[in-house]
Amino acid sequence: MALENPVSTATNIINMAAVCKKLIDPKTGSGLSDFRFMQLQKLDIQAVDLLTKSYDVIGPRVLGEYHNTLGILYSILSNNNDFKIEKAVKKITMLHDAVSHFTKGIKLFENKNIRITRKLLEIKTALNLNMAETAYQLGEDDRSVQYYQNALAISETGVFPDLKWRALIGLGRTLDAFKTLETVTLSRAGCEPMEIIH
Repeated sequence: MALENPVSTATNIINMAAVCKKLIDPKTGSGLSDFRFMQLQKLDIQAVDLLTKSYDVIGPRVLGEYHNTLGILYSILSNNNDFKIEKAVKKITMLHDAVSHFTKGIKLFENKNIRITRKLLEIKTALNLNMAETAYQLGEDDRSVQYYQNALAISETGVFPDLKWRALIGLGRTLDAFKTLETVTLSRAGCEPMEIIH
């Protein structure tokens, strides 16, 4: 980041987020110390500033992947069911950070000048799926349904059955989801803990 290379910065922080995800228990959100978490937030703020300034260089793909990856990480960190006030505040902060990243990622697609590729459609679908799950965690059921519907429509446009079935599950259409899942290859259908947030 010191060299102000936006592509390198985004790649490094996405990789760091991937390592952090492996350290975190997806059920409890534990595994990352408060010190490491504060470092992550500081780097994230600096990176977003650099990446936003460098949009013309990096384009929507890198920035969209960045926002999706960091949003997922914050969402996983929020999975703490400890009802102590400090933990509850931290949970809301994490969900806020997740929503912030997903919102910024989704807004990238409002730019009418970008050339939509299949990869960008895939990123947009993932952002909507992750925003839907986060809205659900925040108790915003109507918004959650809206984002699941958006994800479903985009996944149908881009022909992403590996994402479509997740949107269908979110909408409560389990039988349709299973039918769709039958068309997905094993290499694309891999499920992991907190699977819907991927």
